[in-house]
Amino acid sequence: MKPGERLLICGASVRAAAASAWRAGLQPFAIDLFGDSDLVARCPALPIPAARYPRGFIELAQQAPPGPWMYTGGLENHPEVVSTISQARPLWGNDAEVLRAVRDPFQLSLKLGEAGLRFPSLMPAGSTVQTDGSWLVKPLASSGGSGIAIWHGQPFVASRHYFARYVSGEPHAALFVGNRQVAQLLGVTRQLVGEPWLHARPFVYCGSVGPVTPSDRVLDQLALLGQVLGQSFRLRGLFGVDFVLNEDEVWVVEVNPRYTASVEVLEMGLGQALLSLVSQHFGGMQIPESRPSERFEGKFVAKGVYFAIQDAVFDLDPAGLASAYADIPRTGTRLQSGQPVLTRFVRGDSVEECLDRLRAAAAWLDRRLKNQ
Repeated sequence: MKPGERLLICGASVRAAAASAWRAGLQPFAIDLFGDSDLVARCPALPIPAARYPRGFIELAQQAPPGPWMYTGGLENHPEVVSTISQARPLWGNDAEVLRAVRDPFQLSLKLGEAGLRFPSLMPAGSTVQTDGSWLVKPLASSGGSGIAIWHGQPFVASRHYFARYVSGEPHAALFVGNRQVAQLLGVTRQLVGEPWLHARPFVYCGSVGPVTPSDRVLDQLALLGQVLGQSFRLRGLFGVDFVLNEDEVWVVEVNPRYTASVEVLEMGLGQALLSLVSQHFGGMQIPESRPSERFEGKFVAKGVYFAIQDAVFDLDPAGLASAYADIPRTGTRLQSGQPVLTRFVRGDSVEECLDRLRAAAAWLDRRLKNQ
């Protein structure tokens, strides 16, 4: 890594990745849908109109200074955009070929099953499956859990969806760094998904708490998972795996082959700049091997993403929120019901304490924004 190296970051929302870049001593140049006030205050940022997403990234990327680039959530579903931008600048991430393979749930299920790892049963769209709540209908291309629903026989576009059996348990995410041969586990977080007190829709990601300490049995399964993903799909750089934990059994839900929302929670909790590992790998340096500590002695860190409960106008002072919040809209921004509004960070001595503090913050936001 060269101190002060420029890094172009593209995605639906890139504030978190930009913060990770700052921690690693890099200078981010951002392109995303929101252009939040705390992002534009710290680095050059270009907004991409929703109507031009995602192909508008190709043209806007040409306005960024020379240097490598990486992408965040959403662009893993558009390998053709990733391929085009990567023709002009080095990619710190997974290329189009890798994306097409690892984002295919049937191919992923096959490879994990061959290694003895658990993945929910899948059925192609058009199959006859029960409508009693035991199956989900899922988009082939989604991000953050959007578009997932319990299957009750409702209509959907068959060419864009598939069925997956519902697995009960507690949602978690594992963060890895890969070198195309093996993937090293960096940490684990508990996920917040579809929380009503954050006004998130069912199955939609709305926060993380960590780092959590898995059992040895879980760590062994995650280590094997890293080996399989590294060898079978040749993943590079930071990537995440969403999984459901059911009685110490890991059920893989999906692979997010890019920077994920839980990275900054682990960085804050562990006191590490994890994006520096990516820059080391793509700069030709070997990433040191390690295993997450079996005993975590520090404070837990949590982030909660607050969603708009109704259409409103954001009228809070961004400067007054900056110490505890991120992804802060500009004053006067029009909010649509269901849209992410703010991200709140808290620390605590336990997962439960963190969750209590997030709930209190959400209640305060309810009072401020709900009655407009």
